[in-house]
Amino acid sequence: MGPGFDALAVALDCYVQVEVEAAPSLRVHSEGEGAGLCDDASHLAVRVARSVLGHDRIAVTVRSRIPVSRGLGSSAALAAAAAAAAGADDPFAIAAAQDGHPRTPPPASSAGWSPPPPSTGRSDRRNSR
Repeated sequence: MGPGFDALAVALDCYVQVEVEAAPSLRVHSEGEGAGLCDDASHLAVRVARSVLGHDRIAVTVRSRIPVSRGLGSSAALAAAAAAAAGADDPFAIAAAQDGHPRTPPPASSAGWSPPPPSTGRSDRRNSR
């Protein structure tokens, strides 16, 4: 993203939709980008929803238009959407904890741009997975 990487974050017209519903046992279904990569308990949306709800008796449906592994914030957007769908009080905080990059969830989950949070004087750069 060039020199603006640490100064601005731009949201693209790509979205992820997550539905979380009560179910007798865990069911996972995904469509679109990343569909079928891991439709099981290891899916990020399931891990997030389980952390919010405290159990995995849920049916999770994910519909994504965000390409995965391209640096576009797909995991941050997915984590925020899953946390919101599960009823979290602060989906961005949960997404930032899951994603490991606190500056990514707000712009990845909204339309428009977002300035970075105030600097703490420490670098928050981390190696990606």
